[in-house]
Amino acid sequence: MRIITTLSLIFISYFAVSQTKYSNTIIDQNGDPLPGIIVQDPNGICKALSDGTGAFSFECSSKVKSLQFIYNGEVMAVLDAAQLTNNQEKIKLTIDKALVDNNQINVVNLPNSEDGNEDTEEVSSLLAASRDIFSSIAGFNFSAASFKIRGYDNDLENVYINGVPTNDPETGSGIFSTWGGLNDVMRTDQFITGLNLVPYGFGDFGGNVVIDATASTQRVQKKISYMLTNRAFQHRIMGTWSTGVLKNGWAFSLSASRRWATEGYVPGTNYDAWSYYGAAEKRFKNGDILALTVFGAPSIRGKAGVSIQEMYDLAGTNYYNPNWGYQNGVKRNSKEATTHLPTAILNYEKKFSAKTQWANAVSFQTGREGSTGLDWFNAPDPRPDYYKKLPSYSQSEESATEIANYLKSNEAARQIDWNSLYQVNKFNTETVNDANGIKGNTVSGLRSLYFLNERRTDNTTVVINSYLKHSFSDRINFQGGIVYKWYEGRNFQTLNDLLGGEFIVDVDQFAERDFPNDSLIFQNDLDKTNKIVKKGDTYGYNYNSEIREYSPWAQVNVQLKRIDFFVSARAGQTSIWREGLVSNGRFPDNSKGVGAKHDFTTYGAKAGLTFKMSNKNYIYLHGGYQTDAPQFKDMYVSPKLRDDVADKLTTEKTLTGEAGYIFRSPILKLRLSAYYTQFRDQIKTTSYYDDVQRTFINYTLSGIGKTHMGTELGLEYKLSNAFTLIGAANLGDYFYDTRPIAKISKDNTAELIGDSKTVYWKDFFVANTPQTALGVGLKYNSRSRWYASVNVSYFDKMYVDIAAGRRTADAVSGLDNTSPLWKEIITQERLKSAYTVDLSIGKSFYYKKHYINFNFIVNNLLNRTNIATGGFEQLRFDPTADGIKFPSKYFYMYGLSYNASLSMSF
Repeated sequence: MRIITTLSLIFISYFAVSQTKYSNTIIDQNGDPLPGIIVQDPNGICKALSDGTGAFSFECSSKVKSLQFIYNGEVMAVLDAAQLTNNQEKIKLTIDKALVDNNQINVVNLPNSEDGNEDTEEVSSLLAASRDIFSSIAGFNFSAASFKIRGYDNDLENVYINGVPTNDPETGSGIFSTWGGLNDVMRTDQFITGLNLVPYGFGDFGGNVVIDATASTQRVQKKISYMLTNRAFQHRIMGTWSTGVLKNGWAFSLSASRRWATEGYVPGTNYDAWSYYGAAEKRFKNGDILALTVFGAPSIRGKAGVSIQEMYDLAGTNYYNPNWGYQNGVKRNSKEATTHLPTAILNYEKKFSAKTQWANAVSFQTGREGSTGLDWFNAPDPRPDYYKKLPSYSQSEESATEIANYLKSNEAARQIDWNSLYQVNKFNTETVNDANGIKGNTVSGLRSLYFLNERRTDNTTVVINSYLKHSFSDRINFQGGIVYKWYEGRNFQTLNDLLGGEFIVDVDQFAERDFPNDSLIFQNDLDKTNKIVKKGDTYGYNYNSEIREYSPWAQVNVQLKRIDFFVSARAGQTSIWREGLVSNGRFPDNSKGVGAKHDFTTYGAKAGLTFKMSNKNYIYLHGGYQTDAPQFKDMYVSPKLRDDVADKLTTEKTLTGEAGYIFRSPILKLRLSAYYTQFRDQIKTTSYYDDVQRTFINYTLSGIGKTHMGTELGLEYKLSNAFTLIGAANLGDYFYDTRPIAKISKDNTAELIGDSKTVYWKDFFVANTPQTALGVGLKYNSRSRWYASVNVSYFDKMYVDIAAGRRTADAVSGLDNTSPLWKEIITQERLKSAYTVDLSIGKSFYYKKHYINFNFIVNNLLNRTNIATGGFEQLRFDPTADGIKFPSKYFYMYGLSYNASLSMSF
């Protein structure tokens, strides 16, 4: 921090330059104001956002030659800077305000724009954060099929809000539910693809979502809106008020919404979510900026379950949900997720000159995430799709037919029988001796055999990002700083509902079965043996996950006449450890207390080169390499019980490269690219019930390697002023290219039942994303403020996720490699190809100075309900003469779904 401050002070006097004030008003072709348009110098050092009247004003270096006008990452016009200082005529951009409000910018032409001359010596640079054609189309049209850009997992995509990286340190993924429902104020985002530069840090190779939610960037508006849909929720109401930057330099913005449904698209999925947002910002006369942003989104939702095809067929729908059942005539979901992670971000930017700024962002997040689930003790499995209750488990064809007919005709038999669970608990009277660790203490009453738990993670995260931005010249820009993350996640389980009983006892049923003569080994808490647990109490496990990370980073961007290039690098240290809060009877010496700290030195570097053939034609080449610490959930073998970690822990390595061609003109925008990424030394830990061992086991894989390669094409071609043709294609090939090593142990004893076993994953495919995705669409935008689109998408090369236990020598031991059973065990299932048709239509207009917008979207218009987008082989594995006892489970795309929204701004 001292180094950055010292450098900043040095820059104060040396880089002070004369400044010029630029101000004007932006309107559309109808003379209406255009808010939310970014006006900036080509380097993005000084900029402003047009307010509700279309006006903007800011100061910048007098050496600036041109100014860019940008919306949603798209450069709509480039004007001569001197022209703006001498001419105060309003700037007219021929776009429709309705398109601005719906993120559907289409530039009809670029007035006064520098389209460029093929023979010019100077060619303008591409914006690193420009709206990418392929990502824009694929993100909307392919999302229903669970499409992942380049097949990357979510932990390779960074999410920045107000300059702060917000990904969950424990899982690595972005927590989008943190700000769900805040569409009005979280919509000024850009998606930075691949290896491009990120304005706030090194970023990640899977892409970077950049959201500016500060008060000054919000459009000046008072807006209310309503949405009706049949997806996860049914209704949404939202209200937003933003002042823009006032004359005294202050800006304020407020927004709130509620989304709810008694039942969503999938039966039994209730939904209730609220969202809130508040922001205040002060822009000082010397150019300094101080901003505070607070937001959160408390929610409760009933989860949709996943099942095997046999159960879907018996229910007569691929949206069968085993998680619910009727209780007193009302559907009750056993798996409800509750989330609330309120977040506050404080920003301070010191402007030393037009060339030098020092930015600081600090975020604080705390809250809870939890999910309920059925639990039981020494009682039959209550799940309605439990394999022993299905026709396929029956020993005779006659019995199987009888069970099938019963399940088909009786919906209640396919769902949870809440009444029977209450009945069992009602008559189970027991006496517990020496309760709560007190000798002679006796507790009698109704001991629940069935109950609901809630698995919780209450976490606190602090992130600091402090960095310096400096322009050495009009061609050379530097950014550098340091990111620090502090994270503590408290992981525990509470008793949510006793289902008519009075208590449970905090012991492990499998350990109690296996060690009947040891009264301590099956205790979950040795400090309070025979612990009596009532509603709201913690039981089972209780530990903290601790993560500390710091990462200095720096990047230089150079823009020459015909070539642009950049270099970016980071280094850092990540420390991870577990702190057990209870002493477990199975591991009394390895469960409670602060465990060993695991330190990982990480680093990364990337570079890019762009050949600017003309102001329309660009060729680029990017490459990078990075190392990352393993994720907490994968490095610990069984964190609920003990401090053991995977053998030979090391950093994960990623090597990647991409090359492409970009064409940009008012008529045609196109990107064609090829990419290659290699992952090494990944680890993965899973746990499941093993029928042979009759207990839960831990399965840890190390040395996982993957290759992702393919090509991407995105294009947008204006057929006329009203019609635009769009298209996107991804032809990918994602596969495992190593043979991982497995370490297998019993969960309750840590006894090894397999060590250094080879898992034959090489040449199998990465699952749960279409590796081939094609789309074509036609958009219509009229001057009378109507807009519509139709899109057709095609998906192929979709695979079911493979289980490691089925790709070992033991799994096929004694089987003929030409037998049907051998092939069924080994072969990875490829899902059927599919296509969808989507439609949208909208209209905007003014009524008594109120701006009204209506939008209607239909996805999967043909109501194709048989599109499996992914699935997984069950980890539980037991082959029989007739096949595999535990078949795969599948996810299905929604059938016809819609949302209709109406908004009014005033």
